[in-house]
Amino acid sequence: GASHENHDALSSRSVDMTLTVDTVAKVDWVERHPILRDPFILVAPMGCDPDLRHTPMVRYEPSLPIGRQIEAHLRRAGITPARGFAFSSNQALFAMTAEVKGWAITTALAYLGTPLARDLVTPHPLPMAKFSRRLELHARDGALGGLPAMIAQDLRTCISARILPDAAERLGFLE
Repeated sequence: GASHENHDALSSRSVDMTLTVDTVAKVDWVERHPILRDPFILVAPMGCDPDLRHTPMVRYEPSLPIGRQIEAHLRRAGITPARGFAFSSNQALFAMTAEVKGWAITTALAYLGTPLARDLVTPHPLPMAKFSRRLELHARDGALGGLPAMIAQDLRTCISARILPDAAERLGFLE
């Protein structure tokens, strides 16, 4: 779910732990266990070189934290693409990017974790300063003893074994 919804669920005790990105405000009652840095990348249709000046940008909805984070980075870079399509799902973002022969900014995990993404778009390095977000495991501070730290370590081990090899192959331009 969305990070802010996960935070609310943790706060209301609907869940014991959440896997979320770092867009939620830091509060003293949440213990955080870093899992991985998720870099932003540019995607464009298969066989097309991204042309930020002459092709449409396909965006995430500005109501989403990822949409706001991308828009803020574009402003810092002095890039102001025309307003156009905006979506709340990765699959829709990739499909429309391919359809309109535009470009989009997303994250490596969104690309790697979206079915059919590799059939719709090609990943590229950002043509501006790099930026990323962090994936973290959150739990109520002290409520579960050492369990959150143990699960976080298991997640890092799993990601290293299952996701990073695929990322190295498909996103070789990332560090």
